[in-house]
Amino acid sequence: MKDKLRQSRNFFCYCGLSRDEYHLVRKDAYVSNFNVWKYMHLLIVVAYSVMAVFSACNQLTGCAMIELAVILYSAFMSFLFFRVLKPESLSAQLLIYLTMIIMMISTMIIRLYQPGEESVAFVVMLVLFPMFMIDKPYYMAILLTSAVAIYLSVEHGKVPATVFANDEMNAILYGCMGILINVFYNSIRFHEFILQEQERGHIAELQEANTETVKLNAALKKMSASTIDLLGDVVEGRDITTAVFPDT
Repeated sequence: MKDKLRQSRNFFCYCGLSRDEYHLVRKDAYVSNFNVWKYMHLLIVVAYSVMAVFSACNQLTGCAMIELAVILYSAFMSFLFFRVLKPESLSAQLLIYLTMIIMMISTMIIRLYQPGEESVAFVVMLVLFPMFMIDKPYYMAILLTSAVAIYLSVEHGKVPATVFANDEMNAILYGCMGILINVFYNSIRFHEFILQEQERGHIAELQEANTETVKLNAALKKMSASTIDLLGDVVEGRDITTAVFPDT
């Protein structure tokens, strides 16, 4: 029973690895997240620019202002990710979570300007974000669960009942899907990192063995040269009076 509980804990907390294995390759996960979100922020700028133009054309001034704020934020984040932050830094990972939170909050606020339509953007984020964040699965579970709860509490009473019922069902369903996607995706990615780490260790061992072989060969060549020189000195120093010649 204890083994089952430990396996479940490791699967949910350490992506199916042991704690030591997780910390061994955590840096690889941070670097992967950094590289993905460096370009995701640029994509957000483009997507929200299109949305802002659409909102402005439909005289949704409030939506356009919120979307403009997200554009400015994402542009600033792009600058930080390209120029300032280090790939393996914890601050970069925290800013990625901040981006996801801001995206969800902005979607919730924009939703209130369009009460008669079903929320699509928020539901998409519930499934999209878990596929682009490699970290302890329970972090994403907390984020998605909190986002769904806050979203439904904010929306309750402000949109038609039929629309709210559909949004409630979609948010809960896709929130659960997002959590499961993140759990299995992280497990796969972290096992890939472990294999890469083992491969790097194997390559390092081969390089070390090759270095030792080169040193050994050099030592043998030096020893052979010294032996030849010694034999040469013995031959050259041989006394002619002690030499034994065959009878003629």
